[in-house]
Amino acid sequence: MKNYPAFSIILFAFVLSSCGGKSSQESTVQGNLMAEEDTLHASPILYQIALPVDMIQIFEKAGIHYNKDLLNPVSKADDYSQSGLAAINLGIYGIDLGYIKLFGDAQAAVKYFNAIRKLALQLGIPEEYLAVSRERFEKNIGNRDSLTRFINDVYKSSDEYLKKAGRPEAASLIVLGGWIESLYITCQSWLKQNQTELLTRRIASQKYTLNSLISLLSNYAGEPDVSQYLLMLKILKKSFDKVNILYPQGKVDLDTINKVILSEEYKIDVDENTIREISTLVTNIRQELVD
Repeated sequence: MKNYPAFSIILFAFVLSSCGGKSSQESTVQGNLMAEEDTLHASPILYQIALPVDMIQIFEKAGIHYNKDLLNPVSKADDYSQSGLAAINLGIYGIDLGYIKLFGDAQAAVKYFNAIRKLALQLGIPEEYLAVSRERFEKNIGNRDSLTRFINDVYKSSDEYLKKAGRPEAASLIVLGGWIESLYITCQSWLKQNQTELLTRRIASQKYTLNSLISLLSNYAGEPDVSQYLLMLKILKKSFDKVNILYPQGKVDLDTINKVILSEEYKIDVDENTIREISTLVTNIRQELVD
């Protein structure tokens, strides 16, 4: 079994399947779409699971409003004594810290930093792997670039250590927690703030990221900490299967080195009821992860 980097590099390859027999002459690309909007000029589409700082950019561009009630309270960190839950909620708190960073809530940022540090140490990740001390973090709390580097370092260092320690399943659960939390915040913003086209695309485009995540977790399906969550994701996949992402045939360029799809245009076919269905399932899964 290969070890796939969980955060900064693509987890799994994608499949390009042609639908040339259809009169519409469109093709479906199985990749994680991160393009900003439908466009007539070439736009990059990344098919990887995003780091927390990548999600910050998504939240910012979508005009999401600050709602602290959406976040997982740091008071719950003490409840995650079981290794699987500690890993999952380390991923969740990482996304929450990124969300807080976007809106400049320094007081909350320190609390979430402490929660992340607590769970990382609980997972057995040595202090030196955490890249920055509490004092240094607090000193640079107003520096957006420093906080960005810290968030990335914690995710990457945790991933590196857990894999070296022979615990890749724990690293995959951090990915699960981060992905669910980012999608949860996006879905809740879609439901409560405004059902913008950009947020709709952001949600729908996670169809293929979900496929990659299921593939990753399937490597550890025999682990009790993983199997129950894998089942939840497979149920969620049934709703995402209703989303169609289409490209005009012959207008897709694949950059397998940089893990980018370039397309002059694409179309996401999804209705409001499907997004609501996905939002409900994501909310239910997230509830299972944090409670």
